[in-house]
Amino acid sequence: MRRLTIKDVAEIAGVSTSTVSRVLSDSPLVSDDTRKKVLKVVRELNFSPNVVARALKKRESSTIGLLVPDIVNPYFAEIARGVEDIAHKSGYSVVLCNYDADTEKEKKYLQVLLQRQIDGLIYAGSGLLAGSIVNLLQAGIPTVLLDRDTSEILDVDTVCIDDESAAQLAVDHLISLGHREIAVLSGPEYLNSSRGRLAGYKLSLARSAIDFKPELVVSGPFTTEAGFELVTKLVRSGARFTAVFAMSDMMAIGAIKGLQRLNLRVPEDIAVVGFDNIKMSELITPELTTVAQPMYELGSQAFAILKERLDARHSERQRIVLKTRLIVRDSCGANLRTDKLSLA
Repeated sequence: MRRLTIKDVAEIAGVSTSTVSRVLSDSPLVSDDTRKKVLKVVRELNFSPNVVARALKKRESSTIGLLVPDIVNPYFAEIARGVEDIAHKSGYSVVLCNYDADTEKEKKYLQVLLQRQIDGLIYAGSGLLAGSIVNLLQAGIPTVLLDRDTSEILDVDTVCIDDESAAQLAVDHLISLGHREIAVLSGPEYLNSSRGRLAGYKLSLARSAIDFKPELVVSGPFTTEAGFELVTKLVRSGARFTAVFAMSDMMAIGAIKGLQRLNLRVPEDIAVVGFDNIKMSELITPELTTVAQPMYELGSQAFAILKERLDARHSERQRIVLKTRLIVRDSCGANLRTDKLSLA
């Protein structure tokens, strides 16, 4: 005879499997009527919860979820390493879900992680699924937002950087080298990080009495392909600029390749500054000037906060903002004369 599962109980009781799990774990988020209905089915079926259900009740599954948009991007790979290293030392396993910047896939993974009875979630999601995060919190699953600061609308723990100030490090540096026409390769417009970095760019321009030119701002995904295509589009449009601020190193690397393909020299003709400081940034030619994010620390700090929440050591929300710094290499042209910066 086939062994009964939570799914069987859910179907007969007319509720979701997550609701059955909450009843079995004695969650306060279930109404009395629903609880009675589920327990009645449990008694009638003589159902004995399996190991996963018992683990949920005791909070001993020792598994957390990590949701990222692009594991191919070394930025997220380093963050994942930071999470996994510290989680492993604490006896936790990590279920990694890569949603490829696809909102529907992102939503599906959130549902899958909920059904897997994870103890907690570290979420580097798109920021478009605030309702899904609320559902996780209501289901009693501690959640930490990583690199996606939506703390203004969600009462949730957050680990991030100050994107606005970080962008100013890059743009102020380019301005100090004499650049006044600085193009921006922005990330997706719906991301808080993209908006924060663009705000920082505008503030730097304003402080130096440089007019903001919307035609110098183009946006796309944080990929080398996007960087290549966007900078090519800018040059062919006839836009005049002497420097590029790319909001990710991957975009910056693609931009350098695109400029070189157009027979423009970096940094002699166009200076380029990136954002992240991935390993590849110092392996390309020219080596990339970039804003360094503490990627590994972002991941390790996110797990540390999640662990505190799992251990019930904090009741108030935490918002940890980590520091960034500018790494000056060759691509910005800091070692070149800056008296002739206009394109011919």
